[in-house]
Amino acid sequence: MKRNIFNATFEESLNLKDDSLIDYMDKDTHKLPDPSTQSEKSKARIFGYIIVIFMIGTAFLISFICTKGFEGKLGESPFPKPNINFLPLKIFWVLFFVWLCITLIFRDRGEYFMSRFKGLFNMNTYIIWLVIEINLFFITFFSTTLTISVIISFFLILLFLAYFIFQNKIRTIKNILFTEHYEQNKLDKFFEKIITTIIKYGSIIVTVGIIWKIIFPNSVGRTDTIGLITFVLICIFVDIVLIFAEAYLLFPYLLYGYYKEKYSEDYRLYEGKTQLEWYGEKYFDKYIKGTKLEGK
Repeated sequence: MKRNIFNATFEESLNLKDDSLIDYMDKDTHKLPDPSTQSEKSKARIFGYIIVIFMIGTAFLISFICTKGFEGKLGESPFPKPNINFLPLKIFWVLFFVWLCITLIFRDRGEYFMSRFKGLFNMNTYIIWLVIEINLFFITFFSTTLTISVIISFFLILLFLAYFIFQNKIRTIKNILFTEHYEQNKLDKFFEKIITTIIKYGSIIVTVGIIWKIIFPNSVGRTDTIGLITFVLICIFVDIVLIFAEAYLLFPYLLYGYYKEKYSEDYRLYEGKTQLEWYGEKYFDKYIKGTKLEGK
């Protein structure tokens, strides 16, 4: 019988720690300052506000530069004038609103054991937002040179790769959770070889292209083939790195956080923590103290 990775029992969810990357990320995030102390809360809040302002400002700046570049107000461009601006400021505001809603829904309510998971989740949604903007920026200024059909083909290939990468990782997670055995089919093996090749040689090609442009900046025109290929490869490489990070690092670790939330009391007892240590003072006073959950 096929099992859903979100429906494991508490005992089965403990198997996730057998994934070396989940175990590594769990240990790594716990090196961060303890957010349960009052002094660390104040520092984290101030630092958090600064980081959030910087992040939103960066996303706005990308859209602003794209808009001004599209209008030809940033001086001479190395690219042909684009016909469509795929990243106007209104797109920034739409993406900002979506990100804000997700952040508010999954905001930290003070439960200490989930603080790092929720912080990582909200940071991850911002990274996705930023990569979407970078891709729209890329599409705006390369659409004339590469044509829309070529760009669409690039992204369809990326979606195709993303599907198989996630499918393979989900099989691994199922194997860890339920000790089921999944045989890879020939198509999965074929795409794994393609992905491995791209990761192995993609960065080398991009690095060589960048070094060539630095050493021989005037060897060819600014819109030459090497420069164009370099920019395209950088965009594709960033997208592939994000897909792998999502599939192999963030998704499994956030799934572990999902089970810690689902079986919070079981995990608390398993780790030998008191309710105050596990939930934090703020959450304990608001949601646990004086209820039937207190003292369990």
